[in-house]
Amino acid sequence: MLPAAVILAISAGWILGIALIPRILVQRRESGATLAWMLAVALLPYIGFIAFWALGTQRIRWRRRKRQLAEAAVAPGIAASTAAIRRFEALAEETALAALPEPARGLALLADKVGRPSCGGNSVELLVDAEATFSRIYAAIESAENHVHVEYYIWRADDTGRNFRDL
Repeated sequence: MLPAAVILAISAGWILGIALIPRILVQRRESGATLAWMLAVALLPYIGFIAFWALGTQRIRWRRRKRQLAEAAVAPGIAASTAAIRRFEALAEETALAALPEPARGLALLADKVGRPSCGGNSVELLVDAEATFSRIYAAIESAENHVHVEYYIWRADDTGRNFRDL
């Protein structure tokens, strides 16, 4: 039979490990890394606990600091953009909206409702051929004067993706 102190120490280690599991799950790591940390704190309670606090939490601090630096770099541009949108909103009253053709008016109203104010000077063209689409995108990127915002759900590291990234 084990002494009571040993049983107490083992129990305390397991409680520490179980208490740490929600913190591990919140960190949004890859599933393999999450499972490895959970097994480490469950099977090697004290060693896993110390290793996680020494190694695992530094990534979060670094990511948070990196995000704060990026937000600080972007904040002046966002403030200027917001001010420009506010000026546009002051000018774009019902008379300007009424002058739009019906499909454009509906689109402008929808954009305003979802928090993305509409602005003039835009056009839309439907491109169904991939080659034509990417040639138009490449031309638009090359003609950009300052910067380009791109949003894609799927990004592949093939020739097209690399060319797009390099532009």
